[in-house]
Amino acid sequence: MQTTRHSGPSPSTARRVILQEPPFSDQRSGTWDALTWPASWISGIDEASQTPGPLDVLYRLTFSLDAPINVRLHVSADERYDLRLNGVRVGRGPQRGDLRHWSFESYDVTLEAGQHLLWAWVSSPGRADHLAPSSQLSRRHGLLVAAESKSPERLNTGQAAWEAHRVTGVQHVTSPLNDARLAGGTQHLDARAIDWDAFDGRGTAWHPAHVTEAAQADGPPWGELDAIRALVPARLPAMMDAPFTGGQVRYVGHSAEPVDLATHDTEEAERWQAMLDDTDGRHGVTIPPNTRRTVLLDWPDYVCAYPSVTLRDGRDAEVRLDWAEALHVEPEPWSNRKAHRDAIDGLIFRGRGDAFIADGQRRTFEPLWWRAGRYTLLTVQTGAQSLEVSAVTLRETRYPLAVEPLPELDDSDLQACLPILKRGLLMSMHEHYADSPYYEQLQYVGDTRLESLCTHLLSPDDRLPRRAIELFGWSRLASGLTQARYPSSSPQIIPGFSLYWVAMLHDLARWRGQRAFVAEFMPAARSVLEAFIAAIDDQPQSPTHGLPRNLPGWNFLDWVPAWPEGIPPPGPSGHNAAFAWQLVYTLRLAAELEDWLEQPELAKRDRRFADSIARACDRVFFDDARSLYADTPEHDSFSQHAQCFAILSNALPRQRSAALMEATLNDPSLHEATIYFSHYLFEALAVTGRDDDLHRRFDLWRRLPGQGFKCAPEAPEPTRSDCHGWGSHPLYHVAANVVGVRPTGFGFQAVRITPHLGPMRFVRANVAHPQGPIRVSLERVGERLRADIQLPPAIAGHLVWGGQTVELHSGSQRVEC
Repeated sequence: MQTTRHSGPSPSTARRVILQEPPFSDQRSGTWDALTWPASWISGIDEASQTPGPLDVLYRLTFSLDAPINVRLHVSADERYDLRLNGVRVGRGPQRGDLRHWSFESYDVTLEAGQHLLWAWVSSPGRADHLAPSSQLSRRHGLLVAAESKSPERLNTGQAAWEAHRVTGVQHVTSPLNDARLAGGTQHLDARAIDWDAFDGRGTAWHPAHVTEAAQADGPPWGELDAIRALVPARLPAMMDAPFTGGQVRYVGHSAEPVDLATHDTEEAERWQAMLDDTDGRHGVTIPPNTRRTVLLDWPDYVCAYPSVTLRDGRDAEVRLDWAEALHVEPEPWSNRKAHRDAIDGLIFRGRGDAFIADGQRRTFEPLWWRAGRYTLLTVQTGAQSLEVSAVTLRETRYPLAVEPLPELDDSDLQACLPILKRGLLMSMHEHYADSPYYEQLQYVGDTRLESLCTHLLSPDDRLPRRAIELFGWSRLASGLTQARYPSSSPQIIPGFSLYWVAMLHDLARWRGQRAFVAEFMPAARSVLEAFIAAIDDQPQSPTHGLPRNLPGWNFLDWVPAWPEGIPPPGPSGHNAAFAWQLVYTLRLAAELEDWLEQPELAKRDRRFADSIARACDRVFFDDARSLYADTPEHDSFSQHAQCFAILSNALPRQRSAALMEATLNDPSLHEATIYFSHYLFEALAVTGRDDDLHRRFDLWRRLPGQGFKCAPEAPEPTRSDCHGWGSHPLYHVAANVVGVRPTGFGFQAVRITPHLGPMRFVRANVAHPQGPIRVSLERVGERLRADIQLPPAIAGHLVWGGQTVELHSGSQRVEC
């Protein structure tokens, strides 16, 4: 919901800032404790002992100034706030974290002389029935505002005269889709039960806000770790907030169960299209009394956005705005069968969204959280009065990543897929990475590693990858393992994902350096490895001596159809070759990090364990008859996954890795890697020089445009999610394997370009680097390669082609091999 009027002055500036040092540094020698802020948490209810829910409260502070002032506001809430000053939105937040690291945002504001209204809507959906997103943690409802100015007490919560108004008419509703409940509920807003004057700071139903607890940056100095919200500055910029237009009206009728284009009202569709194209309210569509109308909107791309709908008149009319990624073939909620993603005729819309009940006035409704998908179904049921739908608009939201131009390839099908992969990645980037913006909105380690790698290749901005490492580092449990997804209100363990987190540290060190940051998390990385080392069978007479057993948890590896819940043989427990080789792979990455951080003793220990486990894998899993590693000690299952990790472990001689890949590609009985694990197959193909096979592996992605996809899906058909960030990993492989740009050593101080062109005659690409983009243009002429390369200042390297190695210097150069 939006405010509609305010008579006071508007701020001349309101700018979001990212702090480089703790706030209130000039007050540290004052009378208050250095760990405690000069403000308190406030609540609109007098129940400070627990988090009620759902609960929506408006907070207001009216004040006047005799002269202009500059003020820095630090703002947080539990769970979400929408902050406005004199009717103008200042920001949304807080960015997600956990109770020991609770984010606050900072805003630099210039206030003119005169009367002002500072207003915040704080919403706490509550934990029951999946009303709150699983990635949103909570202590109890509250708002915090702390000012750095000459007179902070005039603005601070707990000191200034903040008032509260409990919003009625807002109902939080559990998602109708079971597999989307982790993303949280939706909202039903009843305009008839809302005191609209309160949204302008007016009305009479206001009371003084209650002080609940002091705001603190850390726990008490004597070390007690209370469940406080320990305040830390938000490290990410504000999320994108931009109009998203271009929607097309695909169907107007009475029902979408299923869509019947034979009943499509083309004349009325033109009026809806005019309204959608011109959102100034001049082309509203009027629905007569006691009428049901269904309007299916198809947006030009997959989008994450805050939708809004403006209604006029039509008291008691109900309007729904539901979202879907695609239409379904079958009505059953468990069915993932979908047709071509552009198709709608004869298909069923099954989605989730928000509902609004009109009060007969002109109102603009907006849900409290963004929605995701490609299709929006607008359903209107009028009562005794006609209703005008004046506007339906979207404000796109995501992490504001500035990216390099996409590569140009001598492969039109793969070229057409690259924008789809880029869109899928961007739609998975918010206050943290999200596995699926529609279904879960959770940050999983396995997904996030691939998304972070793509981010490194597309942009020098590494704040979101570092934030992911930080969050997973904070998630560690007593076992030493990270949680599989975090932040999350329900802890989950996928043991192998903890190893991917260690690999993420290696990726960051390799592509961006960040030595101090990596060193900060190495003790946590060591604890992860210790958990796996402790699970090694140390019984000399045991047939699995020297092998790690599967750790407790969900031992997911890949969505292979034959593997229940993605768990490879022998199942949740026992010994599996892919997991054992993954540990070898990770131990060697950790050893390289230890060497970089000047810890040679720890590096030596990691390599000793890696070598020992590799010998055990050879003894237990290698099948001489098939020249492959079996999944189990019994040699009753074989997969591409075990071979890939064996090759990537750097424990095998080059010729043996090549022979292993040859056997892998020539044995059709192996369980094949699906979309997710294909990342590691691509890497293994590049390591073993299988250029043509690497390019053939892109076929699954080459088919996406012809199937109507706007993003990469989660798994092969039938897939649940049509937008899954891990499916965008070919963006990484085009740059790192096809063009062949990779760092030499840590910190990307030098580059090595080893192209794997396969059948391509040319490629052109920009690869992100902190010092400026690396520009590569490659053209194959017969057996020769012509390369135009531009390296950033102070960056040198090598080009490797056809057995030749050519030195490269900073700046522009043309090389022929």
